[in-house]
Amino acid sequence: MNIENFVLVTGTTERKGLRGNETVEKGRKDSRGKYSHNNGVLVAVDQDCDVHIGRDTSENVAVLEALNFEPGSFYVPHSNDGGEYLRSLQ
Repeated sequence: MNIENFVLVTGTTERKGLRGNETVEKGRKDSRGKYSHNNGVLVAVDQDCDVHIGRDTSENVAVLEALNFEPGSFYVPHSNDGGEYLRSLQ
C-alpha cells in the first residue's frame, strides 16, 4: 500500500509506557482491509497484513474508504506517544 500521508510501521519500535519498547507486528488477518483510530492516529491494515499509520483526518478516512477499507476496532500503533512518532517523520 502506497498512500500519500500514510507510513508503513510494521517492524518499527514504539514506546509502550512502563513496559519499554515493543516492535509493531503485522496486523491480524481479520483486520485486513480495515482501519481504526486513537488519539489522532489513523491505522490501516493492508491485504498483506502490513500496518500503516497517518493522521486521523476526515480526508485520510475518505482516502481509505475510497480504497474500500472499512472501519474496524483494533490496536493503533504509535498512538500513545503524544504524536511524537508522526512528528518525527516531518
